[in-house]
Amino acid sequence: MVDRNILSYARPEQILPRGAEVVLPDAYFHEMAEAKRDEELDGFVTWIRKHAETVWIARYWWDLLKDERRSSSMASPTQIISEEWTRSLRAHAKDGEFAWPGDERQEFYEKCKAEFIGRSRAWTERVADHGIDLSAERSSEDCLRELLRAPDPIQQHVRKWEPEFMLKSWSHCVGVFPDRPAICRWWRIINYYTIMHSLGETAIFENNWEDAQYAFTASYVGRLATDDKRLIEMMDRIFPGVTIFTSD
Repeated sequence: MVDRNILSYARPEQILPRGAEVVLPDAYFHEMAEAKRDEELDGFVTWIRKHAETVWIARYWWDLLKDERRSSSMASPTQIISEEWTRSLRAHAKDGEFAWPGDERQEFYEKCKAEFIGRSRAWTERVADHGIDLSAERSSEDCLRELLRAPDPIQQHVRKWEPEFMLKSWSHCVGVFPDRPAICRWWRIINYYTIMHSLGETAIFENNWEDAQYAFTASYVGRLATDDKRLIEMMDRIFPGVTIFTSD
């Protein structure tokens, strides 16, 4: 899993182990298109045409949630990959073209982004309404980690938004750290940003959306290439099993 910070300079091959393949969340393409930075876009198009056969496109948490509902079992790491989106990307790149996601994917992207922002705000308001004291977390990294890894917030999230996952077949793993079900991984990320926002560490949830995609995708891939110190800090706190690659 490679983040935009690394791809902006088209240098993942300088950081990743030799022969490594690259996973990108679908949201990356939308965010880059919205930024409208010609230099970044030109660099990426040049890079993707050379490396398309080793690039895979990741799905959203909604996709894995639907898989888990349908099968009543946890999604495997390989299910993070969209074979359809990957085939499309490779076909266009092979022809010397680069096609941005179509209208249907754009609508789904916007729906997922709005859901992330809305639920993050709602949970932050709930924390504020309950007057939760975060003074210990402000002064102690150990206390902060304990809070961020606690089972109760995740169980509350799931009970409120996806109650079927509190049934007997799922309840034994909901909130258990490290998280395994897709819904728990996603809510762990939302809970993380809620706490960081309450501590004054983040300004607006829109700015967290892209990193949330990197974190969720990397939790399945198991590796992340980034120089983003805040993203690295988040992975260490809530997805400690992910191996981090940096340019340092």
